[in-house]
Parts: sequence; C-alpha cells; structure tokens
Amino acid sequence: MAKREPMNPRNRNAKSDAGRGVGRRSGRRSNHDVPSDVRRRPAKRSDARLRPGGKEVWASLCMTWRRWARAILSAMRPDAKRTRRTMLIRRTVVCVASLLVAFALWTGLNALLPSSDGGSPAPSSVAADGKDQKSGAQRDGRSDASDAKEADDGKDAAEDGTSVDEENDAAALDAQAASFTDAQREALFAKAQATADASGRTRWDLTYRVVADGDVGDLEAFAVQAYQALNDPLGWPRAGVTFTQVSADADCDFNLILAEADRLPNYDAGCSDEYSCRVGDDVIINVDRWNGGTEQWLGAGGTLRRYRRMAVNHEVGHRLGHLDNEPSCGGEGQPAPLMQQQSKGLNGCLPNEWPVDEELWTQ
Repeated sequence: MAKREPMNPRNRNAKSDAGRGVGRRSGRRSNHDVPSDVRRRPAKRSDARLRPGGKEVWASLCMTWRRWARAILSAMRPDAKRTRRTMLIRRTVVCVASLLVAFALWTGLNALLPSSDGGSPAPSSVAADGKDQKSGAQRDGRSDASDAKEADDGKDAAEDGTSVDEENDAAALDAQAASFTDAQREALFAKAQATADASGRTRWDLTYRVVADGDVGDLEAFAVQAYQALNDPLGWPRAGVTFTQVSADADCDFNLILAEADRLPNYDAGCSDEYSCRVGDDVIINVDRWNGGTEQWLGAGGTLRRYRRMAVNHEVGHRLGHLDNEPSCGGEGQPAPLMQQQSKGLNGCLPNEWPVDEELWTQ
C-alpha cells in the first residue's frame, strides 16, 4: 500500500475553500492571487461621514454619557467586582478633575483677554450698575452746549448789563452776586434738576458747605457764584449731579473752602500756593486765583467770571472722581476739556468752564 503524504496546510485551506465554493472555483480571486499594484483599495469615507452634523454629535454624546452612567451604577452595586468598581471610581475622579481644570483655565484666559473695544474702561461708578457710561452722542468729544458757551464771551455781560471790563473785575462780580435772590436760586436749582433727570445717568444730589480759611474777603459772594456754577444746566447736572449748600455745622458730602494762597500746602504736600486743590472731601479754591485768574487763561480770551466757574467745576470734578488732563485738548480752536489744567495752559484750545461729553460720568 502506498504511503500517504501529509497534507500541506495550504492545500487543506484550498480544499476547504473549494468545498465552500470560493476562491478559484467560484470565479473570484482572493487578494493573494492579485498583484499588489492592482489590488482593490478600500473606498474613502465621504465628507458627510467625516463631519457629522449637530444631531449626530449630540446623539453620540448622549449615548456616551448613558453608557458611562450605566457603568458607574453597575460598578456601585454591592455584588460588583471590587477591581472594576475601583477602576471606574478612579476614572470618574480623573474626569471630574479634568473638567474643573479646563473650566479654571477657560475662566482665567477670559479674565486676561482685553475687552472687545480694545480700550480701557471708564472709571467705575458707585451706582448699582457699576458705572455711568460716557455719552454716545459725541462730536469729536465736544458738546453743543459747550461750543455755544464758548462762542459768546460777552453774553454774560450783555445779560447782566455789565461791560467786558466788569467781567474781569472781582469787586464788580461780587457786587452782582449780592443781588441773587432766593427765587432765582430756586429757579436755577429746578433747571438743574430737570437737566439731571433728563440726562439718563445716575442721579446724585450732593451737599456741601462753604468755609473760609484765612482772610478771603466776601464769603457770601463766593458762595453764590459757586452755587451758580455748580447748578448751571451746562455743568455737572448734565452728568446727573445737582448740588445743595447746607449750613456750616451740618453734615455734608464735601467742603468748599476759599483759602489764602499760603495755606494751600497745609492740606497736602501736593497742593501748591499757586493754584487751587482738592484733598479728600475738601475742595479748596485759592483766593489769589479766585480774584485774578491766570495769565494763560485771560491771554487765551477767557474772563475772570468764567475762570471762577471753571475753577469751581474743575476742583469739584476731582471730588466726582475725575483726574487732571483725562481728556487732553482735542485740537486747535476746540473747547478745552474741563479737567484739563487750563490754569497752566490751553495748548491751542479755547477756554471752557463746562464738562465736555467725554467727562459726563461720576464716581
């Protein structure tokens, strides 16, 4: 009897394939029988499958979370294997920790990024919303009221029946203040309140008392002119603020002080005997500047009457939260910002005693 040779494993597979009707007998060739350069390549997935829509992504996330929750509940069962339970608990802790770290990084990056407008924020307000925003109706940062006021330097003289020379005469200005009646005071304050109410900004009614420091002359005339400057509808009422004078022994928001020049440094080392100053709740007007103005102001076309208004409104502006030279001169021939140090120079701007649109906020 002839000896049977052991069957080759390949032959065994070939016979098995032949029995199933595949391979050569079925008329199809396997990849082993096709040259490598003409083998059939798998089809690429379509863009639709590579980029699933929002519904598919949402469904996949929901399925993942369901499986995760089911696995956690299963692992927490009393009869679950201890190893599996420990593994899932560790994964859960790692997942939660990763989410917390990611959230912390995201919050930190948002805090470090600049605001969308790229500018620095305006000083914060003590109002409930955190700040009073600057006026949206700006024309090169200057208001219609301020422009109109600058255009007629002789308007005050015409209304009061005084000459331009009297506008620069301290004694004449003090004499006119003596004729200011209680009815005129009430009418002026009513206009200030109406302007403040219509401003759309947070309303404040600040109280102040008038104090003399040294030999400063007629304190009552100073008080009247300061009151007229503070409550003029062209002034701080446009920022929502009105001012009420109280008696010397009453509680108040700030002190308005008319002081001798050599006493200014006593309030703070930063105060000069040349100019007025503000320290905390003390707004100090230098009596020399009150009676004479400055060469820079008068040389630019300003009058002493208007300088007095500017000095009071400027120093009270510091009490409202403003700083010197916040906005600078906008260009030749434009009204100077109120908080510009106009006593020291106008830099080409026109004298101006009222806040411009950029300055209509309070702190």
